[in-house]
Amino acid sequence: MKILLTNRELCQLGGSELVTVELAEEFGRQGHDVTVYTPRTGDLIDTSHLNVVTEKPNTADFDLLWIHHNLLVYDLGFKKREGQKIVFNHMSSYVQLEWPQIASYQNGLADLTLANSEETRDKLVALGLESVKLFQNPAPKCFESVNRSSDYGLFVSNHRPLELYQATRDLGIECKFIGGEDMERITPDHMAGAAFVVCNGKTVNYALRARVPVFLYDHFFGSGWDFMGGEYWNFSGRGVKPVDLSELTKWGEQRAITCPERFKLELCLQELLELKTNL
Repeated sequence: MKILLTNRELCQLGGSELVTVELAEEFGRQGHDVTVYTPRTGDLIDTSHLNVVTEKPNTADFDLLWIHHNLLVYDLGFKKREGQKIVFNHMSSYVQLEWPQIASYQNGLADLTLANSEETRDKLVALGLESVKLFQNPAPKCFESVNRSSDYGLFVSNHRPLELYQATRDLGIECKFIGGEDMERITPDHMAGAAFVVCNGKTVNYALRARVPVFLYDHFFGSGWDFMGGEYWNFSGRGVKPVDLSELTKWGEQRAITCPERFKLELCLQELLELKTNL
């Protein structure tokens, strides 16, 4: 297929940017011809291996349009060429940019409407969207191939709560912090040496796929080792009873759980789009 992905920008290492890049990489791995449209690009996220365009493309040239942030929605009208599929992916329950501009319009145009969490799905349904399916930031297969060594505790946060630094003093293991001023894309190599990961959001899914124990915590707080209780809120840390950070000292007792299939990118795409049969 010829596939077009859209995102408001590809400048920072943010959630929607990483989702877009990983989708482009996975579709490309599967042999599809992928173009990413974004009005703005930057240096913090590497897209040199992708076909990224900043001028609006002709949507009729593509078999599948995967739309973030309502980009191109006005250009589309109700025009869809025969056999063309359109997916709208919504990645926040509270950022209005992620909401549909006109629910009835999207209902009439979309072949699939996706939400990154049950919380977001509930919000979209309240706004009038129909048949919303879950697409919960699934992680690429490459995270399964890590050779584990358990050398350090990995802390991933762009907010760096002060109490997390204070909590590392009694852990008895080297601690590495990624995020904020030291922002970089999380890779399987980061997970390879991690005895555990303290994080929220999308990094939880990477750890699940790499079978690294997760402690859910960031500036929204979190539920600690009982991190799956935060799935409804996209592992943001919101909506759960805050954990006592002294629980971090129990890192040596933790075991990774088996990654559910709903967090495996290639399986989610195959199920949602039925790539091998319908398109």
